[in-house]
Amino acid sequence: FTDICGFFRPTDIVTVAYLGAAEEMVGGDLVVLAASQEDVATPPRRGEEEAAAPVLQRVRPIPGRVVDFDGRLLHAVYAFTSPEPRISMVVEQCKLPRRQFLRTPKFSIY
Repeated sequence: FTDICGFFRPTDIVTVAYLGAAEEMVGGDLVVLAASQEDVATPPRRGEEEAAAPVLQRVRPIPGRVVDFDGRLLHAVYAFTSPEPRISMVVEQCKLPRRQFLRTPKFSIY
């Protein structure tokens, strides 16, 4: 949300909906840590997430599963291999101050 707010603003809630994932997939779990970016001096590198902070939740992608979590928490997806594409939809939700909200682009749904 840097472009709209003029500064980095973490998401209030993140929703992940898993639309497709092969049973044969190896890896690909979502991991949510018990730490925000402010809690960790240096964000962890991929593969080192669990060493940075305790794991709150580890989620295996299963088609039809929907997960909500606090967007301020550090989170990552482990590398994976799969015979089929892994398809997920991510919605980042936030409540902007009125001044920033008025600056957001207008759009129409048809």
